[in-house]
Amino acid sequence: MDQVYVTAEESAKVISNWCFRKTVESTADDSQILEEREELERQQRLLEHEREEFLREKNFEEQRLKQEKRLFDMKWKMLEEEWRKLVAERERVERRKSFYARMEDFEAKERIRMTSDHSVSLLFAGADHPASVKKRYKDLIKIFHPDNTAGDTGMIQKINEEYEKLKKEYGIG
Repeated sequence: MDQVYVTAEESAKVISNWCFRKTVESTADDSQILEEREELERQQRLLEHEREEFLREKNFEEQRLKQEKRLFDMKWKMLEEEWRKLVAERERVERRKSFYARMEDFEAKERIRMTSDHSVSLLFAGADHPASVKKRYKDLIKIFHPDNTAGDTGMIQKINEEYEKLKKEYGIG
């Protein structure tokens, strides 16, 4: 029986050692689990902090984008308004340009008509010296020559007739 007892004692020791090892392993596992849990909680807090920071940055960027969009819209409206003004100004300038072009044509024609309607002798008014008559004649020929835009053949004939009269009057050779 001693052998059974020894074996039972050895079995108890083996079981006790096994229990002790399991308890140590369990304690180590508990310690490791506790460390891992603490690490997970730390990472969770870190992630929560990063999430909050991300949400703050996101809100800030959304507000900044809204403000930039509002400013962009304001600038765009200003540009559109200025563009409309520019187009209106361009149209006004084109109308004026057309008007003045028509007026220039009208005035040139009116000058020719008025000059040809009045006595040609008025064109030589004030020319009381042979040299001044000759100079006035040359100037009038330059103005009314048919090659000019305001030129008129009929007017040239009248000027020549008047000049011939004045040449005889002043004795220009």
